[in-house]
Amino acid sequence: MVGTGLSRKVVLVGGAGATGANDQWSWDGNDWTPLATATRPSHREWLELVYDSQRDVCVLFDDFSSPVVTNHWELTVPVQHPGTVSTIGSGCPSSAGVPTLAAAPGSLPFVGHGFELRMTGVPSSIFSPAFLMTGYSTTQWSGRPLPWALGSYGMPGCTAWVAAEATDLMSGLGGVATKAWNIPVSTSFVGVEFHAQGAVLDLGLNAAGFAVSNGVTVHVGQL
Repeated sequence: MVGTGLSRKVVLVGGAGATGANDQWSWDGNDWTPLATATRPSHREWLELVYDSQRDVCVLFDDFSSPVVTNHWELTVPVQHPGTVSTIGSGCPSSAGVPTLAAAPGSLPFVGHGFELRMTGVPSSIFSPAFLMTGYSTTQWSGRPLPWALGSYGMPGCTAWVAAEATDLMSGLGGVATKAWNIPVSTSFVGVEFHAQGAVLDLGLNAAGFAVSNGVTVHVGQL
């Protein structure tokens, strides 16, 4: 049994019993689903199954039962619709470094699953709250074109990358700020895309007292 990358699934192949098995299953966190493939390896019990992260495939090789089998197979577990998070531009320095917004490690936006954005490079003080601005445009905000240089607003070197149509307070701990969602189990959310950018209050940093992160585009997928 091995976990896969982009598919966000666990794959189970073969097994020991009265005879060796050669069935294949995937687990998406809620259900086991049989994998129907055009070809499959012969039944086996003591196999080696690993995940090749460079090519996003499962590799099965050898079988140490009797008789010994010495061959290898590869399985690609398809994703119906990829969930992605891509970066827009860059942030401007706070007193704790450049705020950087990205998907939390191991987190991708898929319907029916939790998803988390994480911002690093923010002051850890309780007097430096972090905010997440979200919107549906990266070309226009309040009648002005994006990206929008914020130097004239007291934030030299900072840029607005996304339309800030909604603003939420992020949870902060130890210089890391997070915002989490539970994406409903509904195909109507597949393909939904929005953009986000973080900001952190950092009094004394500049005239406005704020630093901002890069932007991200979040595209909701389906496993």
